[in-house]
Amino acid sequence: MNRELTPLILRGDELYRRVLSPLLLGGSLRPVRPLGPTLARRIAELADTFTCSDLDLQHRCDEARLRHARTLAPLDTLPPLSSADWMLLAAFNDLLQSVNPRLPSVVAPSRPTRLLNACSLLLASIPPPHDLLAALTRHATFARALEVHRVDTQVRWWTGSAQFHGEPPSKRLLAMPNLRRVQITETWVELETLPLPGFPREHYHEVLAAWLALSPLTDLATAARIEPPFRWHATSLGLIATVPGRRLARRVLGRIGAKGDVALEHATRELEKQNLHIPFQIAARFLDERRALASMSS
Repeated sequence: MNRELTPLILRGDELYRRVLSPLLLGGSLRPVRPLGPTLARRIAELADTFTCSDLDLQHRCDEARLRHARTLAPLDTLPPLSSADWMLLAAFNDLLQSVNPRLPSVVAPSRPTRLLNACSLLLASIPPPHDLLAALTRHATFARALEVHRVDTQVRWWTGSAQFHGEPPSKRLLAMPNLRRVQITETWVELETLPLPGFPREHYHEVLAAWLALSPLTDLATAARIEPPFRWHATSLGLIATVPGRRLARRVLGRIGAKGDVALEHATRELEKQNLHIPFQIAARFLDERRALASMSS
């Protein structure tokens, strides 16, 4: 093993085991130390030769990706993660780290903003999927990203209270629960609402929207989300501009629900308001076809 590459391999392996595998298989997702654009690109260069230190874990992750892809298309195999997919994974890790309550400090209060800026730079260098298989592969990898959440815990006792963000309460605070009248309240905080008060929330949502745009099927599949609101991007418009792409988009939108349909309609009206005639025509035709098919099946 090349000694010069060993640290990169270790960081890539850590990213795979702690971030990607929980996305695919469930369980606790533990973001790794912020990577930044330069390190993320160097790790991505190893995509063609990457092998996880846990071969069984890698096999189960590959099976999970293929299983999800098969819900949308009859495939026998999926290509491994591309270098672009690795960079998208690194960007997701850094996006999560940007809202880590422990990231800012007295000496470096601007670290979250700097990390979001670095994340934006990395996303700007990631190419969109080059064909339908690449789009499907990317979605099979990141489909569950918006299911990520943090568990916040509030502990109250007779003389005070304490709040814990994404970490278990101190055992000391839980001692003698009856005598001290300890009350514990857990709250699930969704990915869209992870930023704490005082955090640049709008910037976070802008970066999350840019991340979603690079996986257009994932963007469409989560159109019912509240933040960031769904908007048509060149990637999703390019997807639905072709007949095969529209078929795939309709499948991923199969269970989107009324809120998702409202979001698609609103995003299409925004294109019309901005006088973006060709994008509007593409989106409007897609929605017209979707309504026609829905009326035929009802």
